[in-house]
Amino acid sequence: MPNKGKNSDSKKDFQNHSDKVWNILDAVPECSEDFEEKILASSTEREMQSSGRSGSFSWVYRAAAAIFLLFGIGLLYFITQDDVTDITFIEYESVLYNTERGERKELHISDHIYVQLNAETDLKIMPHKDKMAPRLVYLRGEAYFNVSDTPAGFEVKTDAGVVQVIGTAFNIRAREDEVDVVVESGLVSIRGLSYEDIDTAVQVPAGHRSVKHKNSPALEPVPIDIKKFLSWRTGEFVFEQTPLSDVIVNLERAYNVRIDLQDRNLDDIRVTGEFGQEPLMQILNEICWSANLRYRQEEDVYILYKPD
Repeated sequence: MPNKGKNSDSKKDFQNHSDKVWNILDAVPECSEDFEEKILASSTEREMQSSGRSGSFSWVYRAAAAIFLLFGIGLLYFITQDDVTDITFIEYESVLYNTERGERKELHISDHIYVQLNAETDLKIMPHKDKMAPRLVYLRGEAYFNVSDTPAGFEVKTDAGVVQVIGTAFNIRAREDEVDVVVESGLVSIRGLSYEDIDTAVQVPAGHRSVKHKNSPALEPVPIDIKKFLSWRTGEFVFEQTPLSDVIVNLERAYNVRIDLQDRNLDDIRVTGEFGQEPLMQILNEICWSANLRYRQEEDVYILYKPD
């Protein structure tokens, strides 16, 4: 954490100043025994004459005690204030991870929570007093989670709903006002953004998928082919009667390119096929061949069109 570094530097500065003070004190010559006796005798005599009070400590000892008391209080205050600031900063700071187009990222946000981010994704980890086991993350984009020994109350919040984790491996695609959840193992539940929506939560078991739109209940889970939805993790694509417009969006994110359709009527063309980590142009060639299309490149833009 940035604040930890700041506190560490402050403590070092304080230690350096303290060392200088002690060096100065060490350089002061010690008083001779005769001089000490004269000082003590003089101070004792003055004490006996003042207000009829007598004291057993000389002004030398009193001054020394006062100096060390002030020094000790200052040191305690400094250290206490430093630690409190540090703890407060940690408890209330969120951590943001993100990926750009053409980028994937793996995260171990605790010993029990592994996350893989797909391209163009934001993941914000919200603070909690148990920093080794975060309770809430915000997701915008797509991410795969593998959660073991689930922290109580761990949730993934999106713009369209909340996914309650019950110890599992699952994939969430949260884009715009829709959240799409696929469960590889274990069990999750999906509900609305408000805790009042908990009665409408839908449980999604392993091998099933559920979709929820903002301000609407989650759909009942349906069995699916997990491979199709998790292929992005290895840089692959599995399309099954997928609209060409959706295929293009996936390719743009994965390859960090722009792909346009010359005619918007081509949006609804369905694409079926599996593609590995081959070059983009090879994938476009295969898609165009199967859909009777052509493509051309104009500067940095690939344009798909229907031949005359």
